Amino acid sequence: MDDFKQLGLSNWLCKALKSLGISGPSNIQREAIPIILSSKRPNVFACSRTGSGKTLAFVLPIIETLVRDPRPYYSLILSPTRELANQIYQMIKALTANTFSVKTLLIIGGQNHEEAQGLWFGKPNIVVATLGRLLDHLTNRNFLDVCGQISMIKFDMLILDEADQLISP
Repeated sequence: MDDFKQLGLSNWLCKALKSLGISGPSNIQREAIPIILSSKRPNVFACSRTGSGKTLAFVLPIIETLVRDPRPYYSLILSPTRELANQIYQMIKALTANTFSVKTLLIIGGQNHEEAQGLWFGKPNIVVATLGRLLDHLTNRNFLDVCGQISMIKFDMLILDEADQLISP
């Protein structure tokens, strides 16, 4: 577990990882986490096989940054599928359940549109969404009337998870 601490993560986050049965960082996490944490606006392009820990490679620095400087609309994570978006959302919830309050909003198909719209008012720190459903929200006239224009510029970090799937026709 000391390896996660050496990457710059807080003690409580290392303990949360341990409680989830995650004993040490993967190669992609060792490479990406310090880079993301060391820069205000890092541009990181990371490729790694399925199951190698890519999700934690971007989720952990997001959470760590929010611990140091909590702010709304910090990160937008786009995912190609509902299942993957939900996995990311659940991982964030599990990591932050007992020690730190991170407001995370999940926007995927199959949700109640009005309920999700209302959650924007809570100024989430992290938004996890599928691209199609996010576009649906942002182009919905009722949503814009209720919530006003939500500019992507407000997000400090944009994550394109499985970017190859997001941009394929």
